Amino acid sequence: MLITFSGLDGSGKSTLISKLECSLIAVNLRVRVLTMYDDVSFYAYIRNVRIFVKKLMGIETEDTVKPLENYTTIPQDPKTGVTDKKGTFVKLLFKIARNKHVKKGVLLLDLFSLLMYRCRHEFFKKEILIIDRYLYDSIVDAIDLDKKNHFSSKLFTRLAPEPDIPFLIDVPEGEAFRRKQEFPINYMKWRRATYKMVFGWIKDPVIMKNDNLAEAISEMNTIVYNRLK
Repeated sequence: MLITFSGLDGSGKSTLISKLECSLIAVNLRVRVLTMYDDVSFYAYIRNVRIFVKKLMGIETEDTVKPLENYTTIPQDPKTGVTDKKGTFVKLLFKIARNKHVKKGVLLLDLFSLLMYRCRHEFFKKEILIIDRYLYDSIVDAIDLDKKNHFSSKLFTRLAPEPDIPFLIDVPEGEAFRRKQEFPINYMKWRRATYKMVFGWIKDPVIMKNDNLAEAISEMNTIVYNRLK
């Protein structure tokens, strides 16, 4: 079984995943939790190679988060900028990696990587695979903010294998911003609407609110256990 969680930063995905993992392990089920961006995606492989090389060279690695005030007030994607990087060459590399067209091409590599992980954990190890974010989140990352024609995104949504339970944790952008002030609220408003659009393209999504954690956990567990029967 494949269970995925998508949604805004600050929607509570990590907390729900942790609770679900504990709940499934408590009834003697084998569970594997992965993250799309850190484990499954093609960029995760590149990042791991970069970290390995830096360690060999004795260079300290650190994750840099752009301060919130550096973002503009218009709803543009802050993940396409390179102001958080130093050096002309490094900025050029990240500008290429964060380009929308490059991200769309990488979606196919992410799909292949996902299939390999599914074979390993679901079919060979007989584990319930839970992924924090999914190809749907990568599709949202690759959608052009200024275009209304999303033919390629719709096509890839249909190519992506639909999870057994694709959760969209939907919280208002103001609440998500209050919990985790990583991206500007106007961008988060756009991203929330885009999530709903993408999940409207799949057949059997589970859109769940998370304004009350106890109720959300109960609803999530009920949905999962009903699908396990």
